[in-house]
Amino acid sequence: MITIIEGLPGHGKSYEAVAFYIIPAIVNDRRKVITNIPLNIDKFVAVFGEYTRDLIEVRTPKGLFVDNKNADEGDIYIPFSDPSEFLTDWRNSKNQGPMFVVDEAQFPMPNTKSPRTEQLLLMATMHRHHGQDWVLLSQIRGQIYTKIAALSEAVIRVRKKTFLGFLGDRSSYWRFLYPSYGLKDRDYVRKETRKYKEAFFPFYKSHTHSDGAVVEHTGYEKGMSFKLIILFSLALVIYSAYAYFSFSGTFFGDDPDVITAEIFEDDIAFDESVDPSVAISQETYPEDVSLKPDAVATEEKTESYVLDNYVDIKRDVIKRDTAKTIEEVKRPPLDKHKIYYSGKHEYKDKLSYVFDVYEGLSVVQMTGEQIGHLNYSIRKLNDCVFLFDHPNGSDPFYVTCHKPIFNKNDVESVDDSAINGGFSL
Repeated sequence: MITIIEGLPGHGKSYEAVAFYIIPAIVNDRRKVITNIPLNIDKFVAVFGEYTRDLIEVRTPKGLFVDNKNADEGDIYIPFSDPSEFLTDWRNSKNQGPMFVVDEAQFPMPNTKSPRTEQLLLMATMHRHHGQDWVLLSQIRGQIYTKIAALSEAVIRVRKKTFLGFLGDRSSYWRFLYPSYGLKDRDYVRKETRKYKEAFFPFYKSHTHSDGAVVEHTGYEKGMSFKLIILFSLALVIYSAYAYFSFSGTFFGDDPDVITAEIFEDDIAFDESVDPSVAISQETYPEDVSLKPDAVATEEKTESYVLDNYVDIKRDVIKRDTAKTIEEVKRPPLDKHKIYYSGKHEYKDKLSYVFDVYEGLSVVQMTGEQIGHLNYSIRKLNDCVFLFDHPNGSDPFYVTCHKPIFNKNDVESVDDSAINGGFSL
């Protein structure tokens, strides 16, 4: 079969070919490998045995970039550019022919139609008849003669993780497997991460025009310390944002415990930690009890009063930021009304909470959903206590299930419209 290995320079094409194709073919199958990758034959012999010397044939280019200049045309040799180089009768005990591993295959097999590339195409179409396998290494797709590349049964693309910058990992690379040539990047059938194992490096030299080892510049020699600085800074920013929004109560929206009009009717578990007996309700009407004169004289005045044409100072600062008259400030719709919980009503599997809304002696019943449409938020604390809030209100207030008690003065002071059911919002 024909396999294509694609990858940018230095991303692991030679490593992939040596570690997963050349060594297994030589050691496991005792198969001859013919390649232009500069294999270290002595290393193969030292590790695997003398037999490997006869199974490795390295074809070295000549006249290319010698002494920083090209040699004469007649002295240039590009391995595997001659179709006759693929003609061989060699077989192993399994009747397998050689494995040809062609590095930088775009040079002997350029993507241009010519008599030579057409002859190489003919050899590619016949490679199975000779028991051969071809492994073609190239930098990017489209460099190899398209008709030859189209015969491939597997395309492997390797990508070193250092392209991620300081977040990268120079010790590993991604390996993408494609079932045929010419597919898009996202059409791979398998993706895996492989480590560069140093044990394989002595078996080959990837820098083919250098006599010694080459230390590649990655741009991230100090990447580890820089990475730690960036990660620490990022963690600090996230922590600061979390602390700020948690303190202000606006992290990811409003309080999740607040029941708005849309979710009010859901059956919510009671919060048994709240004792309704100590909950603060709205002002109730006590029975007609006359204060003694001395009690009146010694009673502390705890409420603050302002002029009729100005709102409460606390409310003005918190809610409005500037002083405004009562006419200019929006009040909650039920600001002058008394609200008490009446009970719950279930109809067609829909649960509704019902509240009595008083204006003097006049009363109407409203569901929690209806009150929610007036922009109130309602939190159910337990069977008898609800917490109401409104954007234009000064503070949240409690609504309980205790009914108001009216004294005689209240009854005598109401007008006929109230008795007849007069009510206004």
